[in-house]
Amino acid sequence: MTQFMVYLFFLIFLAGCGQPETTVKSNEGIFPTTYTNTPLFLKVQNTTCRTNSFRGFKTKFNLHLFMEGEKQNQTHDFSPMLQELFLRDGVVISDSLTGEKIEIMDNNKAYLRTSPTSIKICPDEDGYAPDSVEGAALNTTYFINKSNLRFTSIVTDVTVLPITLSISPSIMRSKLEKNFSGETTKTSTFMTDNAFYMPARKSITFLPHSLDMRELGMKTSYWEIPFVASHEYGHHLFEMIYKDTKAIGPDMLDCFGHSQSRNDKRLNKMLGQRKVRIDDVLNSYNEGFADLMAWYTLDPKERKVKGVKCLEVSRDVSSPRFFNGKLKAFNKEALQSFFSNYSDNSLRSCEEHRYQDTHILGAIFAHNADFFLSELTSSDDDKLAAVVAWTKELKAERKKYLLASAETFLEETVKLFIEMGLQRFARDYDAEICKKIYRIYPDLNIKECSVKKDL
Repeated sequence: MTQFMVYLFFLIFLAGCGQPETTVKSNEGIFPTTYTNTPLFLKVQNTTCRTNSFRGFKTKFNLHLFMEGEKQNQTHDFSPMLQELFLRDGVVISDSLTGEKIEIMDNNKAYLRTSPTSIKICPDEDGYAPDSVEGAALNTTYFINKSNLRFTSIVTDVTVLPITLSISPSIMRSKLEKNFSGETTKTSTFMTDNAFYMPARKSITFLPHSLDMRELGMKTSYWEIPFVASHEYGHHLFEMIYKDTKAIGPDMLDCFGHSQSRNDKRLNKMLGQRKVRIDDVLNSYNEGFADLMAWYTLDPKERKVKGVKCLEVSRDVSSPRFFNGKLKAFNKEALQSFFSNYSDNSLRSCEEHRYQDTHILGAIFAHNADFFLSELTSSDDDKLAAVVAWTKELKAERKKYLLASAETFLEETVKLFIEMGLQRFARDYDAEICKKIYRIYPDLNIKECSVKKDL
């Protein structure tokens, strides 16, 4: 969900960093990503400002949010997040940008058409509209900063670099084709209805929504939902812990250095074949980690996604089930689908989950990590610290799993999460713990629980 600054290497990192699958419009439901000709680009509300400083002016601004299933307003002081008129502090956010225009041709070459400009907040403006660049930037900046402050107060040994925030860029995908007369024509569509993190640029981008999605029932915007901004920032926090990854080749690379030639990817897609790697499990953990960071760094009313199409229930960390009622668990159905050598290409709305989507396996991890830790502690701060400690161990032990299969990696790292949690909170493998483990991962082989299960 998960947009930001996009430069010439846009496509290289897009493949594995939160970009959902391309879909087409359907009357059956709302899809999480669209390529349309109906983008609703946000506009800068204030193009001129009578002052160059906030000295003597108010620094409190109203946020237009969507929380607990309804539109809400909050007023917050932005003085810690401003440099002169610019919405940035150089610590959490290096810059907030808008107006960038990119065109990506069908040969995967990207061209920068218009450079972005820094977003300014004018102190003599009475307020910003929810569909303005400034309004979207204020919303997302506030919750990114909130998650940063909470995280860094709990985790003091991880250096967190600033991110760049990009609001409503124009990213156009164009294809050149010859018509019946032999003339070359160009067809273009715009990337819309998404938000994502790009680790190579350490940037978060919120794309514009589209009229198509509005007509399909998406009445709110991602920048109005606190969970979305904090989730994308959670990807940045994961990158700050699990970094120093190496690129294996110059072709299509995902966030963790997996390489596959573009021709191989196209052939596999045609044949419906796929090979699941450890990187795919790591990307799922990345998604789950981001959900948990949003969950633990926001207030209870801010972290819920009630009433949000495509997110409600399925991406609610506290919900034990998906939208269709199926249990969030590492059960046979989920694992057989995720590790299958054949792609599940069935056309579905986002409310009908696909286990092969890393966001979905990530949602399973996020719910069950919180479900398990809630048996050990009621403190969200302690849970956050436990998740971070496990993520650090994943990085420290990554060489240990170089030759392991993706299935083995998942099983062993879930075991590691359970073991580290029990040690951290001085808890044994008692009957209640084993019962929860089998609810989370029915076929997980833990010898301490196997004896109790046999009894």
